[in-house]
Amino acid sequence: MNREYEEILDLIEKIESLLKDNDEQYWSGAFTFFKERFPEDPEGTRVKILSVYGGMGSFNDLVLSKNRVPLIKENNQLDALSEELYIKIKTMRTT
Repeated sequence: MNREYEEILDLIEKIESLLKDNDEQYWSGAFTFFKERFPEDPEGTRVKILSVYGGMGSFNDLVLSKNRVPLIKENNQLDALSEELYIKIKTMRTT
């Protein structure tokens, strides 16, 4: 796996962990799927990841909260990781 792919996989794993740590089951499941599929099918997984960005109810609409109180630090972390992943996956070199 090349360095670009390793960086993308690392971001996927960090997002998955952050989501799991904050009891976000739906999206953590999606990122677990991405983590498992990316090494085998980077191109197909890239398309699936891009599809979760944009539109109502999409991943970038997610707000982590506990007892209906937004988790500021965690949401800032998620936003930064999500933005970095989007940029890397959007510009990923395809074969």
